[in-house]
Amino acid sequence: MAQNIVAAAVGAILGAIALYFITGIPGEVDDLDRRVARIEGKLDMFVALKDEVNVLQERVQYVEKEIKEKFSPKSLSVDFTPSGWMGDGGKGGEFLKTDPTSADVEGTTRAATCFSYTRGNVGWAGVYWQHPENNWGDSPGVDLTGAEEITFYARGANGGEIVEFLSGGIRGKKHEDSYRASTGKVALGKQWSKYSIKLAGYDLSSVIGAFAWSAPGNRNAPLDFCIADITVR
Repeated sequence: MAQNIVAAAVGAILGAIALYFITGIPGEVDDLDRRVARIEGKLDMFVALKDEVNVLQERVQYVEKEIKEKFSPKSLSVDFTPSGWMGDGGKGGEFLKTDPTSADVEGTTRAATCFSYTRGNVGWAGVYWQHPENNWGDSPGVDLTGAEEITFYARGANGGEIVEFLSGGIRGKKHEDSYRASTGKVALGKQWSKYSIKLAGYDLSSVIGAFAWSAPGNRNAPLDFCIADITVR
């Protein structure tokens, strides 16, 4: 009798265990599969969001670079001074005289500088607008990155005055201009004319001599001319 009872109990236990394996484990496996699927879905979403964040970061960096490189026009006199007198002009006011003034250019009053050069033994004269003042390469220049041109107006007292206008070109010391751009020799008229020196494509990270003029002068009479509204754009 006792043996029958034990056998029945063992059978019941084995039946319960079998039922658990038949019904319980598949359910738990299904539940585990669903959890894994949810986790995988979240991982996919995370990867997609990470990719979007990377794209947005690249766009932000691009915009920041564009903003940094965008150049706001400003008068040359903000950073540069006409301190680099050359040739006969290097002898002070003996051969070259300057007159800072203002002029009516195209109906607008603009800052101007007039020069009167009497040819001396050197045979030419010129002036550099430098940063800092009197800097021939002992100190670094100004970062003009993003600038595309320098514009200005010029006219001669009589017309026909030959002058070359340039940007950059100071070399030979610790710090140098990395470029030299020029209008070439220009015959000035008696009326104001607008000129441009192109800067696009040059390394402008440290500009010492942003603007200059050079002229051979006249043998028998002074060379008189004026420059107005020199602007870096």
